[in-house]
Amino acid sequence: SPTVLWSEAALETEFGDYVEHRTLTRHKLCTKLTFHGAPLHCVVRPEHLGVVTDALFVPRPELLPEAELQAVLAHPGMVVAMGRNDAPLPPADLTLAEGDGPEQLCLRVYRPAKQVALPAVTPGPQAELADERPDPPSYICDLYFRPTSEDFLRACAQALTALSDVPQVVNGVAEARVLAYETAPGWVRVLIGNEAYWYTQPQLDFGREILEVRIASHFPGKPIVPSGTTLATRVPPRGMVVLDV
Repeated sequence: SPTVLWSEAALETEFGDYVEHRTLTRHKLCTKLTFHGAPLHCVVRPEHLGVVTDALFVPRPELLPEAELQAVLAHPGMVVAMGRNDAPLPPADLTLAEGDGPEQLCLRVYRPAKQVALPAVTPGPQAELADERPDPPSYICDLYFRPTSEDFLRACAQALTALSDVPQVVNGVAEARVLAYETAPGWVRVLIGNEAYWYTQPQLDFGREILEVRIASHFPGKPIVPSGTTLATRVPPRGMVVLDV
């Protein structure tokens, strides 16, 4: 799955950018994408970029200092950058835009790891900023951001999943959340969460034949029999199933 680039040098620029544009900040953008199921589970700082050999996800690349931006663009693997349409970036191999407005967001993919069809998104107009932008009444409430289409953010999360070598939910269970990581050669631990208040039964495609499934959690209480490259399991309400595959 893509490693998220986190730049401390971009933080000071981000403060002023937020006050002027109210675009989703890097942390807020990653939070929304992971809520929609994007496989963003690892972070790297620019000074350690050389250790990343796989895909790289760069939120708000327009905030990066020029030297860091050039290092990102020179990364040999797939780079997925998500920032405003008016970001000073070279043409990408694949793009997915919220709309044509200069301050709307756009997902740009450089050197895609595999050929995929990005989800279709109906472009919408650029949302205007409200005349009054009151501070949140409590720290548990969100700051004010320029409205961004949730359908677009969901499509971006789906694109990140499709571009990554991670198990994918293939039967339309939108409430499923999947985290997978390699524990030994040929073995993957998979955490399958359920955001719903009812039981769900997601079907996961691993992209390669499944030979064995071991249950590492208390639920479910019966064996899971894979079928080719896929497996399905019930997941309890607001709960999780842990498997070794």
